[in-house]
Amino acid sequence: MSSEGGIGSCQIGANHACFSREHIMPSLTIRHVTTYRYRRPVAFGEHRMMLRPRDSHDQRVIEASLEISPEPRSLRFVQDAFGNHVGIARFSARSQELCVESIVCLEHSPWTPPTSILDDAAGTFPADYRADEMPDLAHCIERHQPDPGNEIGRWARQFLSSSGSISSVELLTRLSQGIKHGFLYRRREAKGIQPPVETLRLGHGSCRDFAVLMIEAARSLGLAARFASGYLAVPLKDPKEPPSGRGRGSTHAWAQIYLPGAGWIDFDPSRGSVGKIGLVTVAVVRDPHHAIPLHGTFIGSSLDHLDMEVQVTITPGTPEAISANPDAPVPTIRPTSLIDVGTRTRYVEGTHRTFVRSSFRAGTTSISSDPRDDRVFWPSGDREIRGCRMKIRVGYELVFDFPQSTPVITVLGTHFTRTSDIIVPDFLTTNPSVPISPYRDVFGNWCSRIVAPAGRICLSADGVVRDTGLPDVVAPSASQHAVEDLPAETLIFLLGSRYCETDLLSDFAWSLFEKSPPGWARVQAICDFVHRHIAFGYEHARATMTAWEAFNEGKGVCRDFAHLAITFCRCMNIPARYCTGYLGDIGMPPPYGPMDFAGWFEAYLGGRWYTFDARNNMPRIGRILIAQGRDAADVPITHTFGRSTLVSFKVWTDEVS
Repeated sequence: MSSEGGIGSCQIGANHACFSREHIMPSLTIRHVTTYRYRRPVAFGEHRMMLRPRDSHDQRVIEASLEISPEPRSLRFVQDAFGNHVGIARFSARSQELCVESIVCLEHSPWTPPTSILDDAAGTFPADYRADEMPDLAHCIERHQPDPGNEIGRWARQFLSSSGSISSVELLTRLSQGIKHGFLYRRREAKGIQPPVETLRLGHGSCRDFAVLMIEAARSLGLAARFASGYLAVPLKDPKEPPSGRGRGSTHAWAQIYLPGAGWIDFDPSRGSVGKIGLVTVAVVRDPHHAIPLHGTFIGSSLDHLDMEVQVTITPGTPEAISANPDAPVPTIRPTSLIDVGTRTRYVEGTHRTFVRSSFRAGTTSISSDPRDDRVFWPSGDREIRGCRMKIRVGYELVFDFPQSTPVITVLGTHFTRTSDIIVPDFLTTNPSVPISPYRDVFGNWCSRIVAPAGRICLSADGVVRDTGLPDVVAPSASQHAVEDLPAETLIFLLGSRYCETDLLSDFAWSLFEKSPPGWARVQAICDFVHRHIAFGYEHARATMTAWEAFNEGKGVCRDFAHLAITFCRCMNIPARYCTGYLGDIGMPPPYGPMDFAGWFEAYLGGRWYTFDARNNMPRIGRILIAQGRDAADVPITHTFGRSTLVSFKVWTDEVS
């Protein structure tokens, strides 16, 4: 039975202190400079830059700058379908040199759980993926590289245990170390990926070649694997690491393998290691061609290109601390744009027409340098502007009665994209105390498993989250993609699902919205209709109500508003996904109703996901994401495998001083 009246997303037990942000994370400053030189001035096409590290529980970007010469005509930032940060620059000037300098300061404190914990979570090989995981993992399981003779598959099977039983983690560790010790590392400047069959035959390759070899080997064994890229940083407190060499100042690539119960685990075959020690993640993708740090085009003869130079320096400390040392190679970041979050006023050195260096404090804001665009859009999905003056207390108390011992899955904690905003962790606690096993589902949501004893049990959490205090982003110019141009990862959010019957509502959707302008305006038209069509009331809540039923009955709660809007978007070929989380009454006039978990949705437009809320139908402040999925069936606050009675239900979301 699923309790889906609210929404949820994760939580980890209080005994898992590795996810707490109460400790101080060491700082790293990464300077990455790429320079292209040409024989004569050339024109430049669009350039895409994937240089900003991802935010997660073990790394957080606190300051970043990007400087480009010659000055681009426009510079904007988006998130791709994998959640990676991408900068897009367009040029009008010609030049004999193109230089892109990225300086990022981040807190970096990776933690690798003991093998025994990973073994217990991941279980034995072969991996037993759940049926509901398979649609999302399928593309990461299928082979991507040619191997007509299954050479890689035969090579991978040598690492299986002769006794017939082996843990999934042990198998992958053997595979990673087998590549490290069995192949010769060679730095390769040539573009592209060496086919893994060729790596197998040659016996040597670069880090990206080894990563692809391990990924294809894991896939040949039926495991979901993806490509990770970023930087290789020397552990700050490891005296065995040399002060220079391959470990410092280099881009890097490795593999991530998805294991049931353990989630995505990092394996670095270049070093034979497990976990993220020394790794700064910039991008995770299904195919390495989607993770190029910098790529674009120039207009001219092929003979015009002279050379390319890449310099990467990774230094302990913040830019300010480094600048205090005259021998430090990393310059101080000089902000040219300051955003006063409290008053939402934009201060720019000069005017927006001359704004080239985008300087970001504690994150990245999408600021356009196009002279035609004087707006500032504030990303809401990943809450990138983090210097905010608002703190929000979030939490819940759920009391259940169980007639017998019953397994339970909970999705009840702050989403991993908000981890760096957590001031007081909202760890799941139980009374009476029971063991809690955390894991991440296929959508990346944190979840917990418990076995509730017979009788009464209380599930609770109480945390504090930092927020920008800014309303949801509004981007009227966000365009709609043709279906054939959509990233493959978004296609699942075009299909019907448990609560979103696209087959039943398709004709209605086209009759209602066919004439609305495609893109943002069409999604807003859908929200306007749903907001008018459904009467809100908690007395209308029904765990089994679908979008079709909400459309016909004209009543429901927030999740029914979201389900109907999602279904209409999908019918109109716009990917849409369900979101659940906290949304209080911050910034709204009284009277205030009873607090509950909230449901809203995100639509994929203009190369990124945008927040929409058909229930409130206006930008809101203080939205704290818990989980994302196809619909509420993917993210129930609790899923009980047996009979249960919900005795009491309390949720709070309050601004605190």
